[in-house]
Amino acid sequence: MRVLNVMLSLGLGGVQKAYAGYTKLLCHLGHEVVSCVAPRSAVSMYLPADANLVTLSNFFERDPVAIIRAAFLLRSQKPDLIMVHGKRALMLFSRARHLSGLHIPLVNVLHRHRLKHIARSDLNICISEPLRDEAAAAGIDKAMLAYIPNFLTGELDASSPTPWNDPPVIGFLGRMVPEKGLDLFIDALAILKESGVHFAARIGGDGPMRQTWKAYAAARGLGHDLQWVGWVNAVGEFHKSIDVLCIPSRWESFGLVILEAYKAGKVVVATRTTGPASIINDKVNGLMSDIDAKDLAAKLKVVIENPEFAERMATQAAYDIMQYEIDAVAPAVDTLLKNLVKNFHHAPGLGLSSAASGVADR
Repeated sequence: MRVLNVMLSLGLGGVQKAYAGYTKLLCHLGHEVVSCVAPRSAVSMYLPADANLVTLSNFFERDPVAIIRAAFLLRSQKPDLIMVHGKRALMLFSRARHLSGLHIPLVNVLHRHRLKHIARSDLNICISEPLRDEAAAAGIDKAMLAYIPNFLTGELDASSPTPWNDPPVIGFLGRMVPEKGLDLFIDALAILKESGVHFAARIGGDGPMRQTWKAYAAARGLGHDLQWVGWVNAVGEFHKSIDVLCIPSRWESFGLVILEAYKAGKVVVATRTTGPASIINDKVNGLMSDIDAKDLAAKLKVVIENPEFAERMATQAAYDIMQYEIDAVAPAVDTLLKNLVKNFHHAPGLGLSSAASGVADR
């Protein structure tokens, strides 16, 4: 099967890594994949070296010139399936498909709680069960919804438990935007320091709020306790350098970084948002916190002061991530997409319920 896999955002983050993951998964399944990205897109660095890569210039989600170019791209590539990631890709290619006159199913991978316009696709792959339920509650036909979690693509090696650093190192890894809650993390660290807990912290990632939060950390008296390492390409090495990963998000649809930390044998403390709550079993394979700096500090303190408890949770987590490995997820994706293509050509938009429910019950 020939799949046109589309992501048109320029930045880097979990969604972009998930897009690259789908390229690898589809190639792993033996499908012919054409990866379509924006020119100068940073996500290109995560694609396989031999990726069949095309670019599509675009300025906004209803860009008429980009729609025409996308229609020509569909006619030249003749894919059996279009897979899109992100609102811009969905909007442009839903219009381009119509303009091209081609009869091709359109799959939207729903990474975030942005439900407007998703009915333009023939199938929406939701990365968490709560996200799928939310889409159904918003009126989207359940036959157009399936659950496939984000997954690990095999680049990271499993790590054996290692002695903790002295003092323990708490890590943060993510985009520096308000929703990621780095300010909550800084406040929690300040509370830990004021209570006499010894620690160090490594902060990986970049974004528009970096300088603001760096100044905020200094104002909270944490200037010498935090190491700002910038954007992290070697994720495995980052996790090896820490003892605890903290996810202080105010909103998180999944949390691929949690799986990466689990793979590295690290314990995770995360706020109760949609994504982490669907991965973490509180006090079993990680700790959950309220979206509150005091509670976050309290949970981090529990982990730091009880390393044996932390090690038990990390051991359980390493077992639990088996369901998120590429070989565990790939067969469900393959069945879902093949059924969609088969049913679409018989009756567009119909016959999807069995395929979707089969994955939803994984």
